[in-house]
Order: sequence, then C-alpha cells, then structure tokens
Amino acid sequence: MDVVLVMFMADGTRRDFTLSRGRTVVGRTVSCGLRVPLAIVSRKHCEITIDQDAVHLRDLGSSNGTFHNGARVQEADLAPGDQISVGPVKFIVVVDGKPEKIDPVPTIIPAHKATKPKTRKKKELPLDASALAVAALEDSAATASLDSGTINLDGMSDSQSAGGGSSGNLPLILDDEEDDKK
Repeated sequence: MDVVLVMFMADGTRRDFTLSRGRTVVGRTVSCGLRVPLAIVSRKHCEITIDQDAVHLRDLGSSNGTFHNGARVQEADLAPGDQISVGPVKFIVVVDGKPEKIDPVPTIIPAHKATKPKTRKKKELPLDASALAVAALEDSAATASLDSGTINLDGMSDSQSAGGGSSGNLPLILDDEEDDKK
C-alpha cells in the first residue's frame, strides 16, 4: 500500500510526502518522520500508521488538536481523499494513487505562527557556589564536581566561567527554549 500526503502551498505549489509502512510521527521536532516546524504544532503532534490494508491517524496529546475532514479527533481510519489538518497545514490522503485528481486546499501560514530560527535567550542569576553545585547536579544535562573547594562545571572552574572570580557568586546561565513548553 502506497500512502502519500499531499499539501498545497499558498501559491498553489504541490508538495507530496510519501509515507513508509509502519508508524510516521508528525510534529515540529527534528526526530519526527514528517516535520512541521511551526510553533502551533506540538513536538510530537500525531502519528499515521500504515499496515497491510489500513491507514490510521492518532493524535498524540497535541495542544491544538488533530483534525480529520474538519472534525477534531483522537483517532480515525483514513481513506483516499480524506483531509488531515495539523495546525494550519492541510494534507490530502492519497492511497495507491487514489484519488487521481485533487482540488488544491492551500495551507496558509500566518506570519506570526511560523517558527523563527532558534535563538537562545540567556538569563544570569547570581548564586553562591553551593547553590550552583546543587543546581548543576540536579540538571541531568550538566555535570559538576567539587575539587579542592573549586566548582568545576563542564570542565570549567569558577575562575574561568563568565563573571567568575573568587567572590563566591557565580552566574548561572539558564536557557529559555520555547520549543520545550509543549
């Protein structure tokens, strides 16, 4: 069974996305089989499963919902010509070349909905050395060790880190990532 999702851009340009047998996750993260890099789309929004004789759609707990032929669904069986909406993106389901003719349903993405290139905002919070060690140890992405009274965070001593020195107050840099909120 050959399954293709067809999308039309606002200018009428057609884009075909061939799905492989098994499970394809649709969402905004790079690990998704079909990536829709828009802030309104959840990281892992929905999945499409293809087996021997059926195509199935399932919402993965998305914030804004998955729509099948205009109705919000948790699960649905898909047929040729069905429409799936993930955020503002509309796909037409084509199974084994059917339907042969598809009327364009343009995907129109408002400018404020598009994901901008990821920029990291940094915040500096002064913390004493012991609080920094605790914060670093609680964060699984960071490593910290205490060697002879000096805090090493990812291999940097407090005198090498930004704002370092021997004052006992070190800045803690936190990343604000909008992608991780959903």
